[in-house]
Amino acid sequence: MLHAQIKVQSEGIEALSLSNTAQRKLTHDFRAHLEMLDSLLENKSFQEAANYITQLRAEQTERILLVNTHNSAMDAILNQKALIAKKHNIDVQFTVNDLSPLLIDAVDLTVIISNLMDNAIEACEKLPIQERQIHVKALLEDAFFFSIRNRSETVQVCDNMVITTKPNTLLHGYGLQNVRSTLNKYDSYFGLDYQNGWFLAYAEIQNTPLS
Repeated sequence: MLHAQIKVQSEGIEALSLSNTAQRKLTHDFRAHLEMLDSLLENKSFQEAANYITQLRAEQTERILLVNTHNSAMDAILNQKALIAKKHNIDVQFTVNDLSPLLIDAVDLTVIISNLMDNAIEACEKLPIQERQIHVKALLEDAFFFSIRNRSETVQVCDNMVITTKPNTLLHGYGLQNVRSTLNKYDSYFGLDYQNGWFLAYAEIQNTPLS
């Protein structure tokens, strides 16, 4: 099942990265668009300015760049999941730094982060809208630290494992197994915790490529 999920997710990461690259280009070109509109308005070319705005709107996509780490794979994953969360009325907050030097395999990142984000989104969906919150940290220093802290119904964590009597739920099922299996390939640490209505999953991974 892990191999099947990796295959599906690896097929999707390229499309996500391409979408993210396109969004970055639009952001980069934004200043040029503003200068063009400023020139048209200064020359009182109001109809041309209106036509230019119409053209820009037609070229826009629904995708919104909510976080920028300077790492195309990470940005693709985080922005995709954040957009899904927003559609479910979940408040998502990011704390990130420059992840451009990140050496961890993009497919492995997809397995780890996608599963943890999916778990957090599913947990928040069970709560009233006003309680739905996810806090994401992705920081690269000597090692890569990643954590997701989300509001959740009560769960029990014992010996770094989630204790549940509910079978076949995403939070306690194959998602976390896949995360652990992928992290085992690296010199890493993975932890879980639950306190006062908040569930926390975090990992510290050495920033080294697989040998």
